[in-house]
Amino acid sequence: MLKCQEIMKLLLVPILAAVAQATALLVAKFILTRRSVSIRDFNPLAFWFLCGFACLLLPFLGEVNLTLALQPSSLLLIGSMIVVAAGWNMLYYAGIKGEKVNITESILIFMPITTIVLAGVIYPDRFDARIGFGVQPVRGVQADLVVLRRVGG
Repeated sequence: MLKCQEIMKLLLVPILAAVAQATALLVAKFILTRRSVSIRDFNPLAFWFLCGFACLLLPFLGEVNLTLALQPSSLLLIGSMIVVAAGWNMLYYAGIKGEKVNITESILIFMPITTIVLAGVIYPDRFDARIGFGVQPVRGVQADLVVLRRVGG
């Protein structure tokens, strides 16, 4: 049985991630609508900011095997990941700019469960449903509170 402190440690990362996602959504909405920055200008700036932030954290939180990273197959995967991410970001920021925050957030709430389900489909032998679905109820409660708040008043 998990102790209260262990449960809090498990819930700390999802709660911080939810707060960070909400903050990033509000900042992006403010910059794109109130400051009238175009998506064409905002997307590369966000990309370079995230690259710089990742490079700063790399020595503390990870490592890179250069012999593996510089193989043609790895470079192809990295390039395709950048192309898919750029397309995703263009659509994401267009949605943020054109829609209200509550509509965008209600769609974004389903991203973690979609990722977990896809992980189970792609890697069924390495998927542990107890771990994958253990943090999802936190986001579900958040979604329920948003729906109740909108319906109730």
